[in-house]
Amino acid sequence: GIRFKAKGNSEIYEIHVTLKGLRIPPWSYLSQEFDVNNEWQEHTIFFKDLERRSGLSAASMKAKNIKDISFAGFGRNFNVDLLIKDINLINE
Repeated sequence: GIRFKAKGNSEIYEIHVTLKGLRIPPWSYLSQEFDVNNEWQEHTIFFKDLERRSGLSAASMKAKNIKDISFAGFGRNFNVDLLIKDINLINE
């Protein structure tokens, strides 16, 4: 899984994980929502809880297959205010 600390403006954000290898379409990714407030909170996102948001990937969801991890706030009109620290990959 992925463990990190986050704080922000009491909104819901998403973590996005892109896998290595062939992806159809090329922008396909897996994601999970998390919420923040104005205090640092630790979040743990287990690989099994990541949801495929578009397309498919030839790689399976394992730490060694991660191409990149990103954080997003989108899909509605709001001011993004998100701080992230201490990102770690963990054994589930």
